[in-house]
Amino acid sequence: MYRLSGYNIYLEMKNQKYLLVQGMYGSFDVVDETIYSLLIFCRDENNGIVNEDKFDDDTLKSLKKRGYITELSQEEEHEKFKKISKIISEKKNNDLSLTIIPTYNCNFRCEYCFEKKIQEHGAKILGCTMTPDIVDAVFDYIDKIKNEGKNIHDICFFGGEPFLKNNYEIVEYVCQKAAERDIPLSCITNGFDFENYVDLVKNHNFTSVQITVDGVGEAHDKRRFLAGGKGSFDKIAANIDLALKNGIKIMLRTNVNRKNVSEIKKLITYYCEKGWVNYSNFNYYFKATHKCYEVLENQYSDLELMGAIITACREKGIKYERKHLNSQYYLISDSIRNTITKHTFASINNVYCRAGSNMIVVDPFNNIYACWDSAGEEQKIIGKIDDDTGEFVFNDNYKKWSERNVGNIDKCSKCPYAFFCGGGCAAHANLINGSILSEFCDEFQGIFDNVAVDVCSEFANQ
Repeated sequence: MYRLSGYNIYLEMKNQKYLLVQGMYGSFDVVDETIYSLLIFCRDENNGIVNEDKFDDDTLKSLKKRGYITELSQEEEHEKFKKISKIISEKKNNDLSLTIIPTYNCNFRCEYCFEKKIQEHGAKILGCTMTPDIVDAVFDYIDKIKNEGKNIHDICFFGGEPFLKNNYEIVEYVCQKAAERDIPLSCITNGFDFENYVDLVKNHNFTSVQITVDGVGEAHDKRRFLAGGKGSFDKIAANIDLALKNGIKIMLRTNVNRKNVSEIKKLITYYCEKGWVNYSNFNYYFKATHKCYEVLENQYSDLELMGAIITACREKGIKYERKHLNSQYYLISDSIRNTITKHTFASINNVYCRAGSNMIVVDPFNNIYACWDSAGEEQKIIGKIDDDTGEFVFNDNYKKWSERNVGNIDKCSKCPYAFFCGGGCAAHANLINGSILSEFCDEFQGIFDNVAVDVCSEFANQ
């Protein structure tokens, strides 16, 4: 007896076309109304049991092959899902991503900063900069795990503000160490002091530099201002000009809530007028500020954001690309588009980001974290660098983070979207649910449905 897989996703398209997505195997298929209606009948009226005589032989064979129909019981299918998740974890644990926080200090006091609690500690925390000894210990650890057969994906600079003018020497030291090992670099910076780093970044293997711009001129300055209250937009814009002219890959991010949603079309117009969109090393995207760090009246969703960007661009006749809608959109979009063009199954992930597989964050106090959203919180420390030996010593929190995947979260392990969303952000799950070993769905399902239909419709109409 055959039954419908519990990991099927059923979506309506236009022109009497329908999209089937298989969440455990990554199949995407456009079907006609007849097949779709039969499947929905089996799901809603027949307890998921498939009436094989209702389908022609070729259709039935295809549905079985693509995973939409299975002989497994619900329990057996559930166990298979968890087994696949375990295999994915074993493979991904060979790929380490490292984040270095040179300092928790920052020259900005952004109104929505998630590190405000760190800033309250004052000079005791903000006045400290990473030492060469810590950097040496980090690279000794890198050498050790490389000798064990693991790969170093990249090193990312984070903060505080990593590219403060006073941080130059320690950042340069990290860059030199990375260059000796041919490790790619990246950075998330506010861009204010970036003119001091242009030559350093240009002469090292930086795959990207992310800078946040939240509006044009005064609108940006109201949200992202210096510690003394002075605006930052003009200087950041000048530094973006400088970086682009020097061939540095710049990714601009805009954090959107209800206070600055009107800046979307102004920013896109500004990027066009500045000529930045003509640089091959320039890109940008928008992202709703996270609800965890927002007051209720300012909260804005990614689904609302997608609609606002499309509307704004249409009103102004401005050309936009789907990848600019928000980070989740283009990641899903790129994955599906790659699946279709390469005639393969979709990429499936059992974790939301590298923090759930093999990422470590090192701060100026020898502390090790699994996620930069958790950095600075003592209870979130997953290990320490031993002061005497320079060895990385991990604690029980490390095991919890390393085991966080959709196969080990009960609700996720039964969800057809799980291998696409990875269980959501662990830090936000902890904030909302009190445990990293819980799900954080947010609006992923709605975004995925929109993106899947959008991208697949594009190809179905060709």
